[in-house]
Amino acid sequence: MERLIKRGYRAKKRPSGHNITPKFDKDRGGSIPANLLVCGNNDSNGAYLKACQAAGIKPHPARFPPALPRFFVQFLTSPGDLVLDPFAGSNTTGAVCEQESRRWLACELREEYLAGSRFKFRQFGGISSEEEAAAEDATGLPLFRK
Repeated sequence: MERLIKRGYRAKKRPSGHNITPKFDKDRGGSIPANLLVCGNNDSNGAYLKACQAAGIKPHPARFPPALPRFFVQFLTSPGDLVLDPFAGSNTTGAVCEQESRRWLACELREEYLAGSRFKFRQFGGISSEEEAAAEDATGLPLFRK
């Protein structure tokens, strides 16, 4: 933006369909609003991906950083509240809820994503591999099941 203002531009209709007018060249301090959530998503070789690879499980392709659901979980809920994630993916929200003392429910259509989601709990300090192997719900079935 700063470079564009400094170099100048021609007011015209852009290929995107936006109409750029001559008053566009006013420096308003940037285009990023002050209330933007900034959280990097650079986990290209993290524990989740390595665990999925070791287990032969396809990782979820669109993972988001834990800081994103953490902001909303802390802002909108209190410890002990129930959080529903209807599109769980790799279940980052569930892992964050565990850390933040919230109960959670997660739904996901792809079983391989749910299978890989158990590694999120190890990554965030929730459940160990030994606990995972021994974990059972009230029916005696494994806590993580396909």
